[in-house]
Amino acid sequence: MIRARILDFDDTVVDGSEAVKQAAFFECIRRFWDSSLIEWAWDGIRQDLLYNSGSNTRKRLETLSEGKTKEAFIDFYNKNKETVFVEIINQYPITVFDDVIRNLRTQERKGIFTDSSRGQIAAVLNRFPELRELFHQDNIITQDDVWKRKPDPEGLQKLLAQWSISPEEVQYIDDGWGGIQAAVRARIGQIFLLERQGTERKPKNLDQATWLRTGQIMKARTLDVLNQTRQPFVMILRGRQYAGKGFVWNRLGIPFAMINKDYIAEMHGMQRRNNTEYEPIRDRLYELFTESTLASIERYGYVCLDAPFTSQKDVDKMIGKLRAKYPQLRVLVATVESSQEERQSRMAQWRQEEFPEVVSIGMQHIVPPNDAFESEFDDTIEPHDNRVGSIILQNSRDKVQNFNEPIQHAMERLLAA
Repeated sequence: MIRARILDFDDTVVDGSEAVKQAAFFECIRRFWDSSLIEWAWDGIRQDLLYNSGSNTRKRLETLSEGKTKEAFIDFYNKNKETVFVEIINQYPITVFDDVIRNLRTQERKGIFTDSSRGQIAAVLNRFPELRELFHQDNIITQDDVWKRKPDPEGLQKLLAQWSISPEEVQYIDDGWGGIQAAVRARIGQIFLLERQGTERKPKNLDQATWLRTGQIMKARTLDVLNQTRQPFVMILRGRQYAGKGFVWNRLGIPFAMINKDYIAEMHGMQRRNNTEYEPIRDRLYELFTESTLASIERYGYVCLDAPFTSQKDVDKMIGKLRAKYPQLRVLVATVESSQEERQSRMAQWRQEEFPEVVSIGMQHIVPPNDAFESEFDDTIEPHDNRVGSIILQNSRDKVQNFNEPIQHAMERLLAA
């Protein structure tokens, strides 16, 4: 039972406020430093590079050494940032995302957890009376209200204590990994990584990738995910090696929690470097895979499974395990097809470490032997009842396909059965 919702603010509730914060940062630089740095700081490209180079003022200043000391500027900035923010806010377009009011109007307990200052939030709320009415001042936790900012969970824990509710009864949504990490550490019940307007928030380390691919958090495109009723539904995403299952999932407009077998192995210390090390842990790994799937169904409803499932037998076995707990579970088996040439090209990119996400986060990844492309694989799966569906998705680099439409139609048929 969800009893409260907590949201990030910038780029989650309002659009454009982050640009004002950036402009205020450089206006403070202009007022503080000498003229030789002013010209440098006002170059638009350099501004973006500098501002996005760190999560706080000190980190952003690591590349600067001219003029007065960084510590002196940090002190100046902290004393003047709110004043400057208020002075320039009307020069920038700020809008409230249109999904905010309709998804939060009827929610009794709702709050904000942000790294912005209280003065900055107040300046934005003053422009939007509807937001000021929506969020009570006592339910807004800013950087001024905590000793430790995101990714520390202190701010979330303050709200939970204030409301006297458990973390399992809360939804949290944020477009940044700092807030997501705080929510994971606070053991929030439902955690959503917001990717508005087609942006992709790629994991920056192994922990983040693991949360995303073991069903602990769910991606969302809008705040509508907060009010969606999702009855238990599993999509089994299968395909030959390097057919591009992850590519399909990343482009889904339908919110699914993801369970990936390799990340389950990482999470439980089953790191492996070759296939001979895999067989002894296979049975235990699939037990853990099933446990994580069941937990994610209970948490989010819609779950996508990314594992080999090479045969009809594999698929039937998994469905049987899940239906032991959810007898009426609907299952969509989506087989991703890609040409052998394209799959070999993707494997070559892995060998050359051209997929930085997995390489940089330290994931122990198997590069399959060449004969894996011709291994036994059931190209089609036959459903045994009207609660199981099967579709084929063509994944080609030469043709951009809308995967959402066939998946949406198949889901509607199954949920109506």
